[in-house]
Amino acid sequence: MTRKTYIEREAAEYMANGTISMTEREELLDWIESGNSVLTNPWLMADERGNPMDYLSAVRTAEELRIQHLECHTS
Repeated sequence: MTRKTYIEREAAEYMANGTISMTEREELLDWIESGNSVLTNPWLMADERGNPMDYLSAVRTAEELRIQHLECHTS
């Protein structure tokens, strides 16, 4: 099995097992089309235990942090 095939299967399983918006799906597909695994993220973000976050968890966390930052600086 080639790396590309493995990444595509991994992504298909990942998307089938979770709730994902169309925007997130498009972002995720762009990420894997660049040769990346759904289990990695471009920011090297990790959870509270130090484990690397998967792509969508990192995207969602980054968005939550962005919103919190805006709320802190606009009130």
